[in-house]
Amino acid sequence: MSYLRLFALSAALVGVVACGGSGGGSSSDPATGAAPPTLSTGGISLVLGDGPLDDVAEVNIDIREVILIGADDGQVGLAVEDVGVIDLLALSNLTELIVDDDVPAGSYSKIRLLIDSMEIVEIDGDREMAMLPANGKIDLNPQGEFEIVAGEDLVIQIDIDLERSIKIVQTGNSTYKFRPVVFIDVIDQADGLRISRFVGLLSIDSDGALSLCLDVDDATEDCLPLSISEAALLLNADGETLPEIDLADGDEVNVFGALMVGLTGERTIDVDALTLGGEDSVQSIDGEVASLLLDGAFDLTVDVVTTAVTLVDTARLLDSAGSDLAEDFQIGDAAEMWGQTALIDVAPVGEFPAFLGLFDVADDGLDETSVEGVLLSVDGDQLTLLVDGSEQCVLNIGETEIQQVVDDADGADTTLITLVQLTDLIGQEPVVEVFGAQMGDCLEAEVIVVELSD
Repeated sequence: MSYLRLFALSAALVGVVACGGSGGGSSSDPATGAAPPTLSTGGISLVLGDGPLDDVAEVNIDIREVILIGADDGQVGLAVEDVGVIDLLALSNLTELIVDDDVPAGSYSKIRLLIDSMEIVEIDGDREMAMLPANGKIDLNPQGEFEIVAGEDLVIQIDIDLERSIKIVQTGNSTYKFRPVVFIDVIDQADGLRISRFVGLLSIDSDGALSLCLDVDDATEDCLPLSISEAALLLNADGETLPEIDLADGDEVNVFGALMVGLTGERTIDVDALTLGGEDSVQSIDGEVASLLLDGAFDLTVDVVTTAVTLVDTARLLDSAGSDLAEDFQIGDAAEMWGQTALIDVAPVGEFPAFLGLFDVADDGLDETSVEGVLLSVDGDQLTLLVDGSEQCVLNIGETEIQQVVDDADGADTTLITLVQLTDLIGQEPVVEVFGAQMGDCLEAEVIVVELSD
């Protein structure tokens, strides 16, 4: 059985968490009675996720630095230390916190990733380095500027679409090229995003409010408030339901939930599941659903091996947006199941007791394909490509995400563009790749990628 473990980055890797300086103002100085100085910084958290990629075992990315680019082109470094190597395929269902920092208040226009390397590990164990944009520099442009408000927090989710970003090429010594197709969501006093896993120590204040401190060596720093609803699953180390009142200050825990921004402007973890224990106290497997749920169990195909997943009585099953699924998943859906090591160790061979399931539920069951060609025309909700000397029609472009990737000697720049902006590119004969489902003679688009290079 292949177990895939996903660990939250330690505080040394994510920079300085500034809970105390964010999420509202402070009272006057008790000694002088003077009003506090005006806050000039706000908090920002970046979480990283990805989409799945077939026929590859690992995609290991080494991110050297993350930089915010201001509307005036000023730069603010967010991760001055190496954030380490991350297996992006481990983030198909969960996201991972890579930066949690305070930055000057103001308007920002893009996020720059500086990447040292990307290693592709194939199913047979062969390893190969992917070609990166020049200098390993990737500029990501959210749709419009985003604002860091003094004294408030912002959460940004970066989703790297691996299936559409990794291209098979035959250039030089590499078989793979990384063309960044990335989707960015900016959260400001709104709902949370995809679920992340956090490991740390509980902190309980005098009012009974709970926080999670990510630095286990210093429980006075790096703390994020927890929001625990009645639906949240709380388990002790033996898999038994744990009343919230029994949680103790200093408990080491795993927390699964969405990092969000509350109405007071403070970063909060909206808890879906919490288990007592450290990093090694939980494990996961992921694969493809092979049978329907029956009597609290179903089969999951993991690396061609069938595993019987048995759900604990209070198990939570969630879709990629964190909504409860109940039993509404189908054969063929991708799933990642989490279980407690103490229960896994005593389970029968071939069984995996799970307290949490994260499912990527297929929308329509249609197989995705792609075509690549030169853009010839755009007419209403349809475009035409020239593919190997023949015309290919593409439908549904009005409702489709259009990513423009400019790859030149300075690096890559990824921007979400409009249909009007796509139409304006026709004279430049850009190369366009369309991903979607075949509908008769035409392709119904899901994502359109436009490549420009100098």
